[in-house]
Amino acid sequence: MKSVLLSLSLLLSVALCIAQKKPLDHSVYDSWQHIGERMISNDGKWVVYTIDPQEGNNELVIQSSDAKYRKSVPRGYSAVITEDSRYVVFKIKPFYSDTREARIKKKKADDMPKDSIAIVELGKEEIRKTAKVKSYKTPQKSAGWVAYQLEKMPEPPAKPKTPDSNRKSNVSDSLNHIIDSLQSIIKAIPERKKRTRADGTEEELEDTQDIFGQDADGDEPAGSAADAGSDLVVRKLVTGEEKIFANVLEYYFSKTGDKLLLEQAKNPKDSLSKTKVLLYDLKEARTTVLSNGGNDFKNFTMTDDGSQIAFLAERDARPKELQRFYRIWYYKAGMDSASLLADKNTVDMHLGMGISEFG
Repeated sequence: MKSVLLSLSLLLSVALCIAQKKPLDHSVYDSWQHIGERMISNDGKWVVYTIDPQEGNNELVIQSSDAKYRKSVPRGYSAVITEDSRYVVFKIKPFYSDTREARIKKKKADDMPKDSIAIVELGKEEIRKTAKVKSYKTPQKSAGWVAYQLEKMPEPPAKPKTPDSNRKSNVSDSLNHIIDSLQSIIKAIPERKKRTRADGTEEELEDTQDIFGQDADGDEPAGSAADAGSDLVVRKLVTGEEKIFANVLEYYFSKTGDKLLLEQAKNPKDSLSKTKVLLYDLKEARTTVLSNGGNDFKNFTMTDDGSQIAFLAERDARPKELQRFYRIWYYKAGMDSASLLADKNTVDMHLGMGISEFG
């Protein structure tokens, strides 16, 4: 009799447990969490990790290895602990609901909610935040600096024009169009140059610049509608000092953190400005212009200390030209600017050969 009663009580307990369990459906899956990013500081005293749900807002946790300090930041991700184990830098996502609603409404990329950047000194409570940040970088083998690129500022709405201002604007636009057309015609006239082959014969060159002794100063084609870039903020973490570079397209730290390489677009509000490649010395706060003018720059490469730099550049093609010829440019510390290293006219380059833009 006792065994029968025991069996019945066990069956009732199991039935109650099963009845109390929530059925597994998509609402349950969305609440499941897992550890995403995880990292340990070089001195072993700090741990940073993210707790990510299947759907919704995540959480970034900064914790000391002895568990005496713990700080949680909602929606934090893409974290980096600096080489000196003193700071953690990370991005903060917008609210999941805001991003989801913007996607449902099919908003343009410029109108979507933007990330922020946050900097925390390990062991302290203060969080320094900057809104609308596109990306950030820190030196790979050094500490003390962070560079972050802001999103493009939205264009202010155009003011309604009066009839008089419309008439003046039309006259001004017509004059500017005539000037631009004349400049395009002048630039379109090729200057034929010759060079002597190794066998003593001469050949004509299509380029408008010398192939030897050439500096990195080129002309931009009229009417090119390139990306205008956005502001780049370079911050010294210890002191909080900041320097801003406008119209930046690309940026790279040298591994040792001594130099910052920048590609800077022309200022859309200044018709005389040109695309530039800059090298900023972080210790001496000095900027060197490596290249002035051009259409496209890519494949930037530099030594760990930033003393030598090479990159590809296409600087002569006009907007509608299909053929584009790239050249390799080289810079070494002490030079005034980058110099031409190789192009399709370099000695020993056979007819039809050129510099690949892919490597």
